[in-house]
Amino acid sequence: AQFWANYRSKAGVTTAEDSTALYPYAITAYSEAKNNCDELCKGSVDSADIRRSMLLDMTPSSGQYANLDNIIDNKNIFFSHYFETGGTDTVAAYTKITDYKDVAGNPAMVYDDRAGQLVSPAQLSPEMFASKFQFSWAEALLPLHPEYKKLQAYQALAASHEWDVRVGKVDSYSEALTKGYLNPLGTSGTNYTRFNGTAGSIDRDPLGTINSGFYANNLKNGLEKYAQVGSPATDMSLWSLATIMVKCTGSNKTNACYVSYQTMAASFPASGTCSDDLDAAWKIFRQLYLQIKRKLIFQQLATISGVPTPIALKNLGYSSNFGDASEMMAAAGQTIPNDQASAGAYAASNASVLKSFYASNCQ
Repeated sequence: AQFWANYRSKAGVTTAEDSTALYPYAITAYSEAKNNCDELCKGSVDSADIRRSMLLDMTPSSGQYANLDNIIDNKNIFFSHYFETGGTDTVAAYTKITDYKDVAGNPAMVYDDRAGQLVSPAQLSPEMFASKFQFSWAEALLPLHPEYKKLQAYQALAASHEWDVRVGKVDSYSEALTKGYLNPLGTSGTNYTRFNGTAGSIDRDPLGTINSGFYANNLKNGLEKYAQVGSPATDMSLWSLATIMVKCTGSNKTNACYVSYQTMAASFPASGTCSDDLDAAWKIFRQLYLQIKRKLIFQQLATISGVPTPIALKNLGYSSNFGDASEMMAAAGQTIPNDQASAGAYAASNASVLKSFYASNCQ
């Protein structure tokens, strides 16, 4: 109510008739302002960013599935095909939508210049639909997006995405310890006791309780067996790796240092470790844990039937809104380096490409 009053005042609107005409624009302005405030105050949630990107995909005429100048297949909302003999006629998908809304949430009606009357957006020609398009229509088109099923599954994990945002704001080891972020699943056992958190402040990752234990089991495995080291190979936990990456540097980059922190019990030592080092180790732990999560989630999304893979979309000329690093690199015809030599070669190759681009375009 306060926003509406201020909006009318700033617009210089006093009459009821003008207020009625202005109201849809105020609703849009309020929604945008609220979204901006949420991002500033709470941090952006990845699923919301993906959803916005997918809405833009369905927005004429720049959206990849709503481009009038590039109607390559039936994933485009304007695609239609009519057979003179045989075959099944295909009408444009946008004409099948029955629930287009205006910015105020009412059934959308727009003036059709050809018919000389108000009609549903579904009755407009492709060119007129694009020229008169309102972003609120993208909501009705979203279920037509090839990756819509993935979005639904991803949004079902909203509580976990929000947890990621909260964790991302904690940079100190002491606060992370209080909130139990170093035992994100609430695992019991001697090694976990000191990471349990302080009663009343504990904030566990909700992902651990979703999907009948799939995530809990695989996250626990990723935490406790993050890497294999030595010969014969032994498992190294994420707690140990984060500690070693901070403690075993410079003159301490020795095998003895690695061995001293190789067990989970020896990780994050309170004695002899300054707060800055503990903070740094926590940030490494946080980053790698979130990477484990993301990889597992995208593995699950890849099992959803009826949704094209990132590589399949690329081959059709589209870009995917989903995919972990390995999928996106595979779509680009690349592979993730798995040792130091290949990582160096990959970096050198990228540097060469950037140098060539700079020479061609900037010099």
